[in-house]
Formats: sequence, structure tokens, C-alpha cells
Amino acid sequence: MSSPMVFRISVLALAIATTAQAESELPVEFEAASKLFGLKGKGCSSCHTIGNGDKTGPDLKEITRRREKAWVKRFVNAPAEVISSGDAVAVELVQKFKGLEMAPQDLEESEFESLWSYWTYCDGLKEACIPYDGPKWGTDATPEEVALGAALFEGRAGLENGGPSCLGCHHVRGMSIWGGGSVGPDLTFAYARLGENKLVPALEEMSTPMMKALYGKAPLTPTEQYQIKAFLADVARDGSISNLEGTHFLYLGLEGMGLVVGLALILWSRKRGNA
Repeated sequence: MSSPMVFRISVLALAIATTAQAESELPVEFEAASKLFGLKGKGCSSCHTIGNGDKTGPDLKEITRRREKAWVKRFVNAPAEVISSGDAVAVELVQKFKGLEMAPQDLEESEFESLWSYWTYCDGLKEACIPYDGPKWGTDATPEEVALGAALFEGRAGLENGGPSCLGCHHVRGMSIWGGGSVGPDLTFAYARLGENKLVPALEEMSTPMMKALYGKAPLTPTEQYQIKAFLADVARDGSISNLEGTHFLYLGLEGMGLVVGLALILWSRKRGNA
């Protein structure tokens, strides 16, 4: 078994074990709050961790010990108001995070109380608190996961179910013009343009006619989906455009013809196999 495949299996096994441990250890009464923090669209886990260090916003570990409950409630729901009042803590946070101000969350009373209870529980733990069933954002990927995603995208590592690499149809910044396709859209800014809510199902479903033909019987595994998402998130960090613009039309024509012939061969071989 190749070393990239062994690494992918190890990562998947670790992820499954970690998730199972988190789900089994989290008391039932905190599940709703943990999902609210990590999954429900309030934005907590995209900017904050609970014990894993600062992200876009501060690490919330021990927040129930460092801040008064009433202050946190006011700040979460009306941060601009607290900052403009000259509150020393709020002003210090804005300065620390380079002028970035938190958006108002407009939490309902029950939602805030649930989150405060969850934070209190987490503050009693020595380890970090991982949101129950929360998503792992593409921007949270390790350098190793990004590198594996790049290898899958470019075809340097094979997909587990035998599907073709993304490279045949798509292009991203940083590839030579002969190293990326242009029949499909340029994916340099796919992560920034689609976000987690649209990119994740796109990689899961592969719903366009061409994607169905190529991946219908060879879908990406969950681990591969995440690694490719991580690679696209990393590519999107740089605001410069890709080097695809200005490609010679002859190249595009040859590429398109090759893709059509390849797709026809795939469909023909499947039809023949079912005969």
C-alpha cells in the first residue's frame, strides 16, 4: 500500500476515533449548545475555539472565569455598542485582533443560557472542547491535509474509488498552463465564492451531468472531500488571479477534444461492461 494511502487511512481513523470520543464524553444536556456553537450558523466555531488557541477571534477557554456573564451577553449581542462605550476590555480585544469587530449575534435568551452552560462545562475540562458534531472548516486544515488535497487535485495521488483527478477539467492558481484544465471552471476562488455551505455538498454530490458521469460510480470519500476542500481553501487565501487567462485557443480546443473523447470512452466501457 502506498504511503499517501496509509497516511489518509491513518487520518481517517484518527478523525473517527476523536469524533466518537467527543460524542461519548459530552453530557447529553450540552449537545444542543455544542451544535449551536459548531454547526447552527451562529458563526462561533468559524472565529473561535474553546482551548485550541485564537482564530479570527479569541480562544473562549475559561471565558466563564475571565468575564462576567452579563458582560459577555451584552458583548455577544451588541459588540459595537460595547466598543463605542469605551469599555476597556472590548477596546483591547479590537486592538489585539487588528480592528476586526465581531458581528452582533442576536442570540435568544435560551440560546445564550445554553451556550453559557456549555462554556462553563468546557471550562471545567483540562483539554480543549471540540464542538459536538461540528464541521471542520477548510481553513482549519493542517499543512499535511492541504498537501494531500493538492496531490489528489493534481493526480499525484490516486482517488480511492478510482475517479479521475480534478486537474483534467479544472485549474487553480500556481499550476503551469499545461498542468490544469479549462473545460470546467477555474477553482482558484471556489472556497471564497461558495463557502462551506455550498462547497461541501458540491464535493459530496458531484451533481452536474459531467461530474455524475465521471464520479457517479467513483465518488470521493469523506476524507478526500475534506482534503480537496482544504487545498481549495488554502489556494483562495491569496487574492491574485490564476495564470489561466490568455491561454491559446488551440490549447483549449485540444483539451476540450481530449476530454470529450475520454468521457465517451468511459461511458462506452461502462455500457460494454453492463452488456
